[in-house]
Amino acid sequence: MWISKTELANEINLMTVSGRASERLGRMLLLIADGAARRYATGLEHDEAVASAVCHLLGVIDRYDPHKSDAFSYVTTICINRFLHMRREVRFRNALLAHVRYEMGGEDFRPEIPKYKNCIGCGKEKPASAFGQDFIRGLANKCKNCNRR
Repeated sequence: MWISKTELANEINLMTVSGRASERLGRMLLLIADGAARRYATGLEHDEAVASAVCHLLGVIDRYDPHKSDAFSYVTTICINRFLHMRREVRFRNALLAHVRYEMGGEDFRPEIPKYKNCIGCGKEKPASAFGQDFIRGLANKCKNCNRR
């Protein structure tokens, strides 16, 4: 099924006037989201990405302004941004789970700990052991000697 820009714009305008989305608009949004997901939702569950994009579209479709852009560009951009948001969420969730596994004694996640760091107190480059346990957690900026002063 082909979707023309004018038909899509008319359906969106009809929805903003009536306050209800028609079945035809739903099919159009589903087709656009499905096509965008095939190209841009790599690494995500396809059906989940399409469903999330369509739900998000139905929530923000009333913000469409025909004077700023055409309807097809607006809908496609919203879908792609939703896929990118979902990808960031998955990446964050995986990093958090790996960190929790590491804290519980697993070997999946090893933070990269530099061997040397510059102390902001004295300005000298010192080994990581001079900063203590807070350095490993990323909290220390001063060496032990500067913290004692």
